[in-house]
Amino acid sequence: MKRFFSFIILTIIMTILVVGCGGQTEDTSIKDQDNQTQEPVQEEVDVQTETSVSESAIPLLSQENSENAGTIQEFYDEFNAIQSIHEEAINSLDYPIIELATFGLEFAFAPMYEILNMENKNGTFEGELILSGDKGYITKTNDIIEFGKDYIREEPGISPNDKVGDEVVEKGAYQADKGYIEIENSTSRADSPIYKCNFKLQRTKDGGFVGLRQSGSNFDLRGNDSRRNDVLFLITSENKYEFVLANGDTGANYELVDLKDYSLEQAKDVITQAGFKIDMTGEIKNGVLNVENY
Repeated sequence: MKRFFSFIILTIIMTILVVGCGGQTEDTSIKDQDNQTQEPVQEEVDVQTETSVSESAIPLLSQENSENAGTIQEFYDEFNAIQSIHEEAINSLDYPIIELATFGLEFAFAPMYEILNMENKNGTFEGELILSGDKGYITKTNDIIEFGKDYIREEPGISPNDKVGDEVVEKGAYQADKGYIEIENSTSRADSPIYKCNFKLQRTKDGGFVGLRQSGSNFDLRGNDSRRNDVLFLITSENKYEFVLANGDTGANYELVDLKDYSLEQAKDVITQAGFKIDMTGEIKNGVLNVENY
């Protein structure tokens, strides 16, 4: 119960951050306007969702620890515990590196889907997600948990980029037996993507994680045409913290970078080959975050 209320508090904080950055609003075409209850609705259904993760998408990392977290919440707690070790060093800079501070934001929201399946049973469950009221689903098949939502915006949002008629989609999958999660968020207008974000996180054999976040937008915060991409590759463990930051000008139709157990130099090469420009690299040594700008 303590963990549940901690998650509620975290979600409220993250929601404020997202709205402040021009994120999604609560108005959706599949929200039940007449339902005033705050309790999530659990409904087990037999339909199959379209979201799936093929075996070819699974990073081939060697895994010595087979005792992976069984739920998304547990997996997030383990990742967050590692990140907390380096929090002081990350926040010690005179200027904030927003990409580092917000890495895993999509992951932090993912456990809310598990409220639709509190007993963690196999099957597909649908219902309203807390706070937003969006209708979401979660499907559990043994060690694989798939989740997501899909709606058409009925009212304009706070950001100039949130327009009526936009399709907003989130889909993700957690593979507990492989210690791997991936999440994709996208917004499409007239059947063409105008924003997309891909988050991937893999446990490594030393108990740490490698992660990758890619995002691309066709508009700036004022709604003007401006294509921008951001890429962050992260290696984090109890005794290690290294990252690569890159940018591009492709927009929402960017090339996906594979997530593997790369070294920092290998990650730089892979990201560059995908068409992005290295912006910064960094690492934490003796509790100090050192960065190199390009």
